[in-house]
Amino acid sequence: MRYVYPVELLPDAGGYLIHCPDIPEVVAQGATRDEAIANARVALVDQFASYSARGRAFPEPSPVRKGQEAVTVEFEWQ
Repeated sequence: MRYVYPVELLPDAGGYLIHCPDIPEVVAQGATRDEAIANARVALVDQFASYSARGRAFPEPSPVRKGQEAVTVEFEWQ
């Protein structure tokens, strides 16, 4: 399935930090915006896998608001 989550992209020393308000465990960083967003995709998939392994429901994505970026991930629940 395809999921689109909003993330907050914040300038950080030497790059960008990403926080996902819907899934607080997801934090990523990167030297560029593109790298930070790519790392956020990996972090989201890793967190989905963790939820799936524990039989835990995951939060539904909230709408992307002004000032947020949309991160699209694909994940098949096991």
